[in-house]
Amino acid sequence: MTRLRLDFAAPRYRPSLPGAAFLLVGLLAMGWTVQAYQATQAERLQLEQRLSALRQSAAEAGKRPSAAADLRQAANAAARQRLDLPWAQLTDALHQARGRDIGLLSLEADGRQGQLTLLAQARSYDAMLAFYQRLQASAGITAVSLAQHEWVESDGAQAVGFTLRLRWGQP
Repeated sequence: MTRLRLDFAAPRYRPSLPGAAFLLVGLLAMGWTVQAYQATQAERLQLEQRLSALRQSAAEAGKRPSAAADLRQAANAAARQRLDLPWAQLTDALHQARGRDIGLLSLEADGRQGQLTLLAQARSYDAMLAFYQRLQASAGITAVSLAQHEWVESDGAQAVGFTLRLRWGQP
């Protein structure tokens, strides 16, 4: 029979230097991860508080009209007032007063102030003056003034080019 050797007092295990280094690196990484997690949680909490404050202020701002809304309403009212001016009456009055000897070249209207600048040509001074008088007699047109006039030659024929300024509607 062979002899059995039982050693109840085994030699102690001693850690190696590389194993201890890996353990130390692992513990440092775990500490850094815990610290980063706590910092992220604190930042998340601050952002949630800021978001709730912004939502609350937006809800309060929605209840009261802002200065921008007041400006928009004023601009809308001004535009509505300009559109309510009697544009159809103006065009009808110009068409009726024009006659056969007058050619309208351009119209520049300022609806806010109720002013109109009219550039036209007439075959003669008499036709221009007749147009001027018909405009003065038109309903809704006031303060007709001759701003400029001159002889112009177009296509071999002479005409009188003139500019009229007038007021119309309710300024």
